[in-house]
Amino acid sequence: MSTWNLEQQQRSIKKFFLLPINDEYGSSSLSYTQGQQQASGSHWSLLLLEIVMSTAAPPVDTTQQHNNVTMPEIKFYHCDSHRGYNQYAAHAVANKVRRVFLKHYLTDDNDSTAANVDVTECQVPQQSNGFDCGLYTLGFAEALLRLSNDNPCGSSRNRNKNDGLLKISIETSIASYMSEQINFASNLRKRIRDDIHKLCS
Repeated sequence: MSTWNLEQQQRSIKKFFLLPINDEYGSSSLSYTQGQQQASGSHWSLLLLEIVMSTAAPPVDTTQQHNNVTMPEIKFYHCDSHRGYNQYAAHAVANKVRRVFLKHYLTDDNDSTAANVDVTECQVPQQSNGFDCGLYTLGFAEALLRLSNDNPCGSSRNRNKNDGLLKISIETSIASYMSEQINFASNLRKRIRDDIHKLCS
């Protein structure tokens, strides 16, 4: 839970959310957004949602707290082990998430920016087969959790000077994590199997 800054000045609160993306409507193509008949998905990828929220000093009446919060800055970063395959699905989810924020913070539901969202495609390691996407997605998430703990992006002020800093940090963290793992997919599969055996024993 975020806390209010006691100083009488504005500050930024950054939050990150990891959203697994699945092409639930078959291969990730325009059919996803055209609402064709639903089928089982065949590919997983990871969408990182960054929220930068500027807040004012704490209000006297905490029930009115959200009135002191401006529309947050929202950015999306997509990590796909089969580059381009889940692009449409990722954009569809990002658009829906952004509409939720616009509806909450803006009174005009017809705001023209609701349909416009940028999703940054990150350059991440690619799978060499047609069935390890789920393992890569889990690996990306694990690497990004380590990134969050290390906090290499620094302050919001420094980050705003270079909008590409987080993208570089994401790509570097994932590449470093993958390079440390020998036979990454096989080892992660074994770790998951061992964890299940421990839980069942």
